[in-house]
Amino acid sequence: MVVVVPTTHTHMNIVFTIDDVRRRAPAAFTNSPVSSLTDSYAHVTTAHVLDALQQDGWQIITAAQRRARTGVTGEHGRHEIGLTHPVLPTHAEGAPVLRLSNSSDGSHAFRLIGGFLRFACTNQLYAGIKCVGGVFHHRGGSLEDRIVAGAREARNNFDRVISRVDLWRQLELSPAQQADFVAAAVAARWPGDTRPQVCESEILRPRRQEDLGRNLWTTFNQAQEGLIRGGFVGNFRVYNPEGQHAGWERRRVRRITGITANQRINTALWSHAEEVAASITGAAIAA
Repeated sequence: MVVVVPTTHTHMNIVFTIDDVRRRAPAAFTNSPVSSLTDSYAHVTTAHVLDALQQDGWQIITAAQRRARTGVTGEHGRHEIGLTHPVLPTHAEGAPVLRLSNSSDGSHAFRLIGGFLRFACTNQLYAGIKCVGGVFHHRGGSLEDRIVAGAREARNNFDRVISRVDLWRQLELSPAQQADFVAAAVAARWPGDTRPQVCESEILRPRRQEDLGRNLWTTFNQAQEGLIRGGFVGNFRVYNPEGQHAGWERRRVRRITGITANQRINTALWSHAEEVAASITGAAIAA
């Protein structure tokens, strides 16, 4: 199973040192890729990128790494670093965050993903690459320079994240629209035939005062926290040895702890919220 190494640093006023990163994400310091990769693979050491970003004023606030499976080395595994910058726009709901992720085993590209750290619950939301960020495949020259340039470009685009938050807080959803959002959220976590039967009220359960309301922002946060943190009960498909559906089994939904799943689910939810907002504002303009 893929597990993120836990960190106790959850607030914006706690800044990581490089030594903090080394303890939590040692793969960020690997200087060469796995030996099975060809010479065409362009390796980049994450720590070198971090050094350049820190010189640009970025501050490290989170670090995590995929826990290696038994018998597999963790020195090349996927890791994720969260950063903030003094010039990023501020907001009453939270603060923008830039997340970078990388591996040196050939399984993932280097990614910069814009995000948002919500103060009320320290939910770490991923805005997604389409909103802020970029994908840098391990090929071609000057990869490190291109990534640093990408971070500089991202720094100037975080107003897009803030504008989404402000817009979504204004868009009230009908019960049917909320149900549709939950259905899309469930599909994001459990694609295909793995999808369980879950209760909408469990996912859209307000967990604090700030989550009360039926607007797109509160709905998005309720669904995101419910699906990432889990803890509620759902009916899951059971299959016989021949692979045929043989009924349902009630069990508790597990918390998402893997870097890959966390990114995939979060960015899918953000993209869906963008689509919902476009459909509502487009309809309002048409009306």
